[in-house]
Amino acid sequence: MSSPAPSLLIVSHACTVAVNRQPYADLQALGWRVRVVAAAELLQDGKVRRADPQEPDAPTVAFLRLIGDSPRTYRFAGLFDEIALFRPQWVIADNDPHSILALQLAAWKRDLGYRLGFMSCENLPFTLPKLWRRRRWRGLALGIFCAAIRMRVRPQTDLIWTINDAGTKLFRNAGFVRVEKTPLGFPDRHFVADTATRAATRERLSLDGPVVAYFGRLSPEKGVHLLLDALEGIDAPWNLLIDAFMPSSDYQARLR
Repeated sequence: MSSPAPSLLIVSHACTVAVNRQPYADLQALGWRVRVVAAAELLQDGKVRRADPQEPDAPTVAFLRLIGDSPRTYRFAGLFDEIALFRPQWVIADNDPHSILALQLAAWKRDLGYRLGFMSCENLPFTLPKLWRRRRWRGLALGIFCAAIRMRVRPQTDLIWTINDAGTKLFRNAGFVRVEKTPLGFPDRHFVADTATRAATRERLSLDGPVVAYFGRLSPEKGVHLLLDALEGIDAPWNLLIDAFMPSSDYQARLR
């Protein structure tokens, strides 16, 4: 008698965007039973982004209402019932283990009988002294939150995937038993150079010469100030593209 196909339920607000579901479609093609939980809609930059629809060749997606306003506090309405119905061998959260979602999954693990994993991009120290030096009182509050969550989540965590050596070291030092580095891949069948769009964009923005771009969160740990300092030392002409933003902190005001 052949053994049953391995089964995986992935919980990911990133999978609200269809292209982020592709790795799980690849697993399904290899014979896995896969189900994805994604947000029915996300609030981004003050705008509601509705989820991309179900694709024919992708795993079945359960579009649930997302509660919370950040990855630390995100949770999905009806998630317990989805897990109970699918009965996966593994539940993988595409989220940091220092989160309310992680706390829920750790609490439900014994009753629902799955193994639990997390995928984390964290690479900055989350100990109280380090967070105090980085963010003062706000960092201290975050450190206490992370420590309290970690006490409950760590014993129930079977595996954490990190994207670099710094993240791997952080979680191992924090006492998580199994931590594996899996660098981010680049699916070139989905992300390809489009010379026509590139030329049209350069013409529309009047770009001449090399272009450096930064799109992402404008916070000190991202090091955008280092990028600006480096550009200032370049003699040749250059162009900088960056997210449109209104300064909401001292750091952002300094960048502006």
